[in-house]
Amino acid sequence: MIIYMIKNKLLAVTLIVASAGFLFSSSAAFAAAGFTVQRTDEAQVKIGMGNEEVQKLLGRPSRNGKYANEPGHSWTYGVNGVDNGVDDTRTLFEVNFDAQGKVLGTSERIERTHTKTLTVE
Repeated sequence: MIIYMIKNKLLAVTLIVASAGFLFSSSAAFAAAGFTVQRTDEAQVKIGMGNEEVQKLLGRPSRNGKYANEPGHSWTYGVNGVDNGVDDTRTLFEVNFDAQGKVLGTSERIERTHTKTLTVE
């Protein structure tokens, strides 16, 4: 009976540890990819907002880059629930900042998601 109880407790602990590991690894993968937004979220971003406000509202961007002739960074988010009517594309939402980290403007664009596969014979 004692061995049976020990096995059950060991199994329970193993399941808890495995579940926690899965939760943390999936959270890390989600964070690495950045957050996606809804179109209703896009509408809440206003010119003049600080980058901290935008991150609090939308989360971490999928991409954080700087275009050569722009004063500040551009943050890119994927947009959920948009059907572009074209296969292998996705809609992206960009937030453009000035040098002080204030929103200059926002935009949406469509990006191709697939790459060609080369076959070697």
